[in-house]
Amino acid sequence: MAFSCSPKLIGKVYTCYGVVAVPLEVYNHAQVGFLWHWLTTPYIVIITLGLIAGVGLWLFKRGAIERTVTLGGWTESLYRRGRGLFLVVTLGMGLLIYTALSAELANIYVERGMAYGEAFGRYFIENVWQLLVMFHLAIERYTAFLQYDRSPEASRRMVMPPFRGFRR
Repeated sequence: MAFSCSPKLIGKVYTCYGVVAVPLEVYNHAQVGFLWHWLTTPYIVIITLGLIAGVGLWLFKRGAIERTVTLGGWTESLYRRGRGLFLVVTLGMGLLIYTALSAELANIYVERGMAYGEAFGRYFIENVWQLLVMFHLAIERYTAFLQYDRSPEASRRMVMPPFRGFRR
């Protein structure tokens, strides 16, 4: 379902995410080594641009923007049951997925003479940007449902899914 809404709330979300993530990742990047982490540098550039876009949406964009939300899924039913429950479950799932991913990929970091727990801790801290992305996506989905509930009926319209070919 597509709907029109004010850009201020999503601008605040992007700005808050950028204010938290940029200094954290610059510090993490400096600790690991500026040339060592090939994925962190593009991420710092992307979140800096997201921070700038968030400030622009929050403070300077005056017209309505169009957002889409998927209705009828488990996330919507969870949101309808309770907003706090939605945040706890989606943020908890992000943390669980990230922890499981870290536990599996920590084997890559195990060096000669290094304990598995040390490798897990190193991977968990150095790649915390993945956890921040999962948290950001959960908050963004929450604000989409919140803005959908606040939007007037006249601004809502059905969006058809993309054509996937003929089915037999």
